[in-house]
Formats: sequence, structure tokens, C-alpha cells
Amino acid sequence: VDMDSLAAIGTPSSLTCPECHGPLWEMNDRSLVRFRCRTGHAFTAESMLSGQAEAVEDALWLAINTLEERALVSDRLAADARNRQHSLMAARFAENAQEARQQAEIIRRVVLQTAGAAGIDEAAFEGQA
Repeated sequence: VDMDSLAAIGTPSSLTCPECHGPLWEMNDRSLVRFRCRTGHAFTAESMLSGQAEAVEDALWLAINTLEERALVSDRLAADARNRQHSLMAARFAENAQEARQQAEIIRRVVLQTAGAAGIDEAAFEGQA
């Protein structure tokens, strides 16, 4: 779908597609609020909300995983610095590891609390991270 075709059947919105993150157009449909991106992804207002919620959850799990990996790399660097007898560097890397783990835990609690508030079994999320 090209931009001119979308402009003929809808108006640009300030929203982005939860699938491809491209711009969305609000379609001219009097009975239902709908959106479509230039790659063809289409959403009702309700499916848009669902897609956005899923995108947020995916981003939060990615943040948790990235922070945990950062902690592992920092631990490895701290051990290497200790072996080289660079105590200040070792302490700095150990502190980075601890901060990353704390940040990951904060995000994990938010995700799990949100799941609990939505009535979703938190055990289903335990395997995500």
C-alpha cells in the first residue's frame, strides 16, 4: 500500500503500528475506529490496545534479559579485574552487576504485578526471563 492510497482512505494519526512501528492512518469508517499502516497491518481500536500492551510487555522482558546479561558480563569483568589485582575496577564492575540485577528485579516485579492485577497466573511468566 502506498502513501497516496492510504491518504485517500484515511488520515495520518500520531500513533505507530505495534507490529512494525511504522506510521498509522485512521481509516474513514463511521461505524468503527480502525487503523492501518503502510505495510498492511490493520487494527481496530481494541486490537490496537492489545497490540500496544503486548509490545510493552515484550519490551519489558527484553529489558530484564538485557539487564541480566549486563550483570553477567559485569561479573565476568569484575573477576578478571580481581585476577589482575585491579581492585578499584573490580569494585566498579561488581557495583554495575548489582545495579543491573536490582533494576531487572524492579522491572520483573512490575511485570508480575501487572499480570496479577490482570488476573493472569504469574507462574506463566516465570519462564519468560
